[in-house]
Amino acid sequence: METVNVNVPDRAAAWVERQLTLAVYTAIVGLVCVFLFLWYGFGAWTMGLGTFIGIPLLGLAVLLYLSAVVADLKRRRAF
Repeated sequence: METVNVNVPDRAAAWVERQLTLAVYTAIVGLVCVFLFLWYGFGAWTMGLGTFIGIPLLGLAVLLYLSAVVADLKRRRAF
């Protein structure tokens, strides 16, 4: 069985880190949009902000996170 030295930085590890960072920031923005929608009592302007912007951003964050996990598992040859 071949061992992988995970302490050596490479381009794939940097990409995974950037992708995870982007996923976290996207999730935070999406949660803020949904929170505004809930906080201001389901108003017309917050309906669009929370539903049409916040929820798709949360979905995008989940997809980014899952693709980063799969890329990292492939890099470590565990998947």
